[in-house]
Formats: sequence, C-alpha cells, structure tokens
Amino acid sequence: MEPEKGSRFLFTEGKEYAVPIIRNRCIVPDDVTDADYFRVQVVGLEKGQIIKTNKVLVRQEG
Repeated sequence: MEPEKGSRFLFTEGKEYAVPIIRNRCIVPDDVTDADYFRVQVVGLEKGQIIKTNKVLVRQEG
C-alpha cells in the first residue's frame, strides 16, 4: 500500500487499514475497535522518502 502524506496504518486480525491523519487526528474504523487489540504505525513522506514509525500494540478492555 502506498502511503499518503500523514497516513496511519492500523493492523488487526491479519487486515491492514490505511487511515488519513487530518488535523493531527484520525478515525479508527469499527472493524479495528471490535478486536481486543490492534497495532498502529504512522507513515509519512518527506522529500519523496517514506518514513515509518515502529508498530505499537494498543490493548482494549471492556
């Protein structure tokens, strides 16, 4: 998947979702929040080069 400037990638149950970051926020899809946990990675472009953060595990309770 080719990232757009300021994209957030969410990973859960073997699926990947690309969600745009708008005004420093993004909306997490319901398919992602239905799981007990998901991973987040922010991907951006700078001078034509792709920059990625480490994936972070987010656990949900309740």
